[in-house]
Amino acid sequence: ALTTVSELQGMPQLLDVDLFGNDGIYCLELDALEAGLPQTSINRPQTCASKPLTAISFVDNQLRDCVLSTGPNYVEDMTNLVCNNLGITELSGIEMLPYLEFLDLRDNALTTLSALQGLSALMDINLDGNDAIYCLDLDALEAALPNATVLRPQSCASKPLTAISFADQQLDSCVQNSGSQYVEEVFSLSCDGWSISQLGGIDELVELESLDLAYSDLTIVSELQGMSNLIDINLYGNDGIYCLELDALEVALPEAGITRPLSCAFKPLTVISFADLQLHNCVQNSGSQYVEDLLGLSCGGENITQLGGIEELERLEFLYLHDNALTTVSELQGMPQLLDVDLFGNDGI
Repeated sequence: ALTTVSELQGMPQLLDVDLFGNDGIYCLELDALEAGLPQTSINRPQTCASKPLTAISFVDNQLRDCVLSTGPNYVEDMTNLVCNNLGITELSGIEMLPYLEFLDLRDNALTTLSALQGLSALMDINLDGNDAIYCLDLDALEAALPNATVLRPQSCASKPLTAISFADQQLDSCVQNSGSQYVEEVFSLSCDGWSISQLGGIDELVELESLDLAYSDLTIVSELQGMSNLIDINLYGNDGIYCLELDALEVALPEAGITRPLSCAFKPLTVISFADLQLHNCVQNSGSQYVEDLLGLSCGGENITQLGGIEELERLEFLYLHDNALTTVSELQGMPQLLDVDLFGNDGI
């Protein structure tokens, strides 16, 4: 009695999927599954169901009411949407309308547009009168949908730094005391000696070119990897950063000048969160303490059902998982260093 099969889209190893008899599955879910797994043989049910608009959860009540009062009852029929002057502030949920081609959101109170970026069918978007939209969001939308005609408001807003939610209070204080008010103004940030331990939120400083985080308490710097504007990063004095994190940062930002700490830390296996308790126990009983030390892992016959977390074992070359209860092994696909993998006896894969 399935209605949704979106969970299967991230399983590229599937060769054959039989969904016959599940006539309640939404047709658009089947279409998306076939598009996401083009090499997989999928046996569709004889009929499928249109997805009712009432099944979508919208954050903004005005947007929800507009969608439900437009006329069509099903997602597949919703190609045009006009929601003018309704005081809409939030678009979450609209990304569930993949057939939308024409969208009129004139004279609302929007600030962010990220929910629209994945709607590749959109051809015409009217945002006139939404002068509070962040200019950065308009630029990102036009980059994400290059074939769409976007009618921008006559003016747009700089994004205030106070709109960013930082994971670390010290980082938040440093940013707010930087002398700038808006994201667009922050090209350089010096937080030397602020004892920052987390960088969550820093990736929203999209104009940042120079970053000084010397003498903080960092262990992880993965948030910096997508900040392609960075040309200078000072991490000196952060001797607790995992060496693996520093290596990954240098690979992600090859043009940036990165000042590493004099020493870095091995990553303890205990900081990894594994989805399966049996896998967790096997790793902890491997005889190794650190990710860097674990080159081989033997977990045969442990009744392991999930591999979530194993992708963090970045040095693993030999993996023996025979005679377990696995059904999916997609986590292994991003581990190019693996030389030998034993999955014998996992007949449910």
